Amino acid sequence: MACRNHPQIEEGLDHCYRCGFRFCDECRVEFQGHPHCAPCKSEAVSMLEAGSSSDASAGREGQLPPWERRAELGMTTAFLETVKQVISSPTRFFENLRIGVTTWDCLAIPCVVTTVGMIASAVVQIALMGTMMGVVTSQQGGDSGGAAAAFGGQIIGACCWIPLAPVFAIMASFMGAGMIHVFLMMTGKVTEPFQQTLRGYCYAQSPGVLAVIPILGSLVGGVIGLWASVVMVKTTHKTSWGIAWMAVLWFAILILGLVCIGGLLLAGVIGASSAGG
Repeated sequence: MACRNHPQIEEGLDHCYRCGFRFCDECRVEFQGHPHCAPCKSEAVSMLEAGSSSDASAGREGQLPPWERRAELGMTTAFLETVKQVISSPTRFFENLRIGVTTWDCLAIPCVVTTVGMIASAVVQIALMGTMMGVVTSQQGGDSGGAAAAFGGQIIGACCWIPLAPVFAIMASFMGAGMIHVFLMMTGKVTEPFQQTLRGYCYAQSPGVLAVIPILGSLVGGVIGLWASVVMVKTTHKTSWGIAWMAVLWFAILILGLVCIGGLLLAGVIGASSAGG
């Protein structure tokens, strides 16, 4: 990838701390210890002159995440680097995430994560089914008709569901981010538009790619993703830890409470019927 201002220069390039674009030494400007391109340096100076602190310049303006610089980093590198940063230091990732960027590219992250998770799960299930089929065949003296039918059904099911993974991922992302944003609106804690909540929520789901590790991968990825979502809410909307946790968990707590109440009511009805009988 060449310098954005001098396309003929392709070597010795550096990344702008704020916008993430690459530039050569001729375009490089040092500002507050970080390399900037000239336009971003001018914006930062204007913010400081308007009274913004250096921390606000670095945090609220920040820099683009690797995934939004994939044209320069490459698709695979950008994805893996995004996952790495969210897993290793979600606080730093979201504090440095540039706010105000309008893009739907973030939806690709949960699409990839969900697809990878479904494929990994299907491979494990098919492998287990194949093992069980071998055991059943040996016990039934070579009659493997029923087991083979179940095995074939498992493969057909995987082929039908995996292509729909991106659709499920997008729906789940809008729902998850929507529940968070609704809570923040109800409590008066929302400071950014919904698209920023959705953008951060999508990046917070990137640890789910750990589902490629059988059994424990999904659990570990889910826990890290939950923590990353809480950090995202706190840093993006500048809330307290308590509000951030409730924003992420309130809908699940509500559903669990309704289920418990419904169970208690059902048990009461059954108990009353038994007593009456």
